[in-house]
Amino acid sequence: MDLRTIRSKIAAKDGSGYKNVRELYADLRLILNNDKKHKIHNMAKNLLKKFEKKLLELWPKLDKEEKRQLAEETQLHEVDMQLESPKALVIRKCRFSKTKRKSLE
Repeated sequence: MDLRTIRSKIAAKDGSGYKNVRELYADLRLILNNDKKHKIHNMAKNLLKKFEKKLLELWPKLDKEEKRQLAEETQLHEVDMQLESPKALVIRKCRFSKTKRKSLE
């Protein structure tokens, strides 16, 4: 894992990227903690502190957005479930109609 990989996962449009900020945070934290073994440890530590400070500022907005998305997904699921029953009824009637026509022929 490196910063270039993180950048490509952020830019991914095909669903292979980060699904939420928590995934990004985990990867960034992994990279910066691994860098403790190298000379850039202090730079990595400072970058992590800045990122965590910014994340704390954004956390309420992120939490609110995640809840909004969950509510939207729940609402869409409920609509799908409501549509499923009429859809099944139409399919049964169509099958019955075809069967009835065949028996009359």
